[in-house]
Amino acid sequence: MKWLKRFLAAATLLLLLAATAVYLTPLDAYLPEVERELSAGMSEPVKVRHLKIGASPLPHLALEDVRVGEGQSIQLQSVKIILDFRALFGPQRVLRRIALHNGSVTQAQLERISALLQGGAAVSLPFRVEELQFDGIRLVAPGFSLEPLEGKLEFAPDSSLARARFALGGKKITAELAPLPGNVYAVEVQANGWSPPNYSAFELTRLNASGMLAESRFEAKRFSAEIRGAHLEGSALLEWKPEWKLALRLDALDGKLERLLPQPDNRIAMAGGLRLKGSLRSHGATARTLPHNLKMDAEVEIKNATLHLPGSFRRPLMLDAAKTQLSGNLAEITLSGLRAQLYGGTVEGFATIRVPDASVRAEIIFGNIWLEPLVQVLSDDVVLTGTLEGKTKFSVKVKEFQHFPQNLQLDGEFRARNGVLRKIDVAQAASNPLKEGSKGGTTSFNELFSLLSVDAGGYHFKGLKVSSGALNAEGKLDVSPQQQLSGLLDTDVKGTASLISMPLEISGTLSDPVLRPTKSALAGASVGTALMGPGLGTALGIKAGNLLNKLFGKKGGGKDDKSAK
Repeated sequence: MKWLKRFLAAATLLLLLAATAVYLTPLDAYLPEVERELSAGMSEPVKVRHLKIGASPLPHLALEDVRVGEGQSIQLQSVKIILDFRALFGPQRVLRRIALHNGSVTQAQLERISALLQGGAAVSLPFRVEELQFDGIRLVAPGFSLEPLEGKLEFAPDSSLARARFALGGKKITAELAPLPGNVYAVEVQANGWSPPNYSAFELTRLNASGMLAESRFEAKRFSAEIRGAHLEGSALLEWKPEWKLALRLDALDGKLERLLPQPDNRIAMAGGLRLKGSLRSHGATARTLPHNLKMDAEVEIKNATLHLPGSFRRPLMLDAAKTQLSGNLAEITLSGLRAQLYGGTVEGFATIRVPDASVRAEIIFGNIWLEPLVQVLSDDVVLTGTLEGKTKFSVKVKEFQHFPQNLQLDGEFRARNGVLRKIDVAQAASNPLKEGSKGGTTSFNELFSLLSVDAGGYHFKGLKVSSGALNAEGKLDVSPQQQLSGLLDTDVKGTASLISMPLEISGTLSDPVLRPTKSALAGASVGTALMGPGLGTALGIKAGNLLNKLFGKKGGGKDDKSAK
């Protein structure tokens, strides 16, 4: 009996080997006939390198290295065809499933396939396909690239499309199509954690969209999405013939500045709430050109924002609220009708942002701003209080804030009211001039006015005027980037019996200012006192010395009168 068992085992093995040989035997001899039939059915030349029968997972016909069309053709690594053997000898052969694996399809071929599915071309195939599966398929189009595509098409008994499913990025984004009358398809799109090619920073955390696809046009009647922590709602229209066009309407975008806006420098940080409502539109010969031609128009609202800046900035800028109309493109953005609330006051104007070099140009009018918290942004010492109003034009390079104020160009004027200048007492320095200079004290004022310019050399105050009940002063002041002070101040102080005038030099630093009389003032005071006595003689001597300095002090070197030291 052992020999019988061995014989049966050997016979079984031979049968299995024979069956396997049938499945693995190349059928290249039949290639011309297969190519001819496929070419006739598809109205396109079809080329197949190898043809064989496979057994797993179901018996199937395997075509390898398949090309459909000429020139920019459809290229497929392999095609598996699973037959419905029950209908093999019927009036129409039925292919249960065709599976396409790894390949590429051009935009032109994709449009042709779409026309076939919509009945746009007369096609009479000698077989009926129930299901078409595909994976690893790349779309090749000018200036356009996508991740490998996978999906499935299901066909009705009359060969019309019954349902289609597509997926990208390991099914991170999926689309499902269902045909409607009139060659129109209902489309449902979902995405979770997907980023468009070349835009990895803009990850779609979630997307749900419903729309209609017709020929070369897709309209999303409604979509909702979450991107970088922001919630978006709106509608969209995409066309790709005769050229690419995009129209996007945002009914609402709510998010955080720190997550939505690109940070221009890792030492600059923005935070706060952002709300936006508006539209985006673009066009181009290819999909890749759409971002370059993008135009936007939106209403923007910001609340409770902070801006952390490097360099000499000690504290972040605080913004309570702001509204503006935003328009422009990815290269230049205009903010018109700008109105902001900060530090108890308001700012109005407009601004232009150039994205490539991260520069800002603006013209603004401001009023009723509390000076104390604003000064604290730049200095730990609060040297000026009161309320501020004025107007200015400026341009600033955002990426160079570590070099502030060298990165700023500003021209304007300001007026401070009902405030205090700390660390200097102008009235005391003018009334009791000390040769070594005066330090400390405070100067209360009703109004402080100045023209202001800022450049790489620092802050320049011209036409500076300080007035209060007993004090009037005029002059100029320069503050270097290192906060060194250099300036002159002509002061008039009302005394008990006369008006005391004293020209003072300003020196020291912003945190330790010094006021001292000029040399000509002290010399004039000495001469006047000697000739006419103290009081009136001193005052007249100071005025005479100051007048002589203005007339002759700049000759022979062009330098202002130095203070007494």
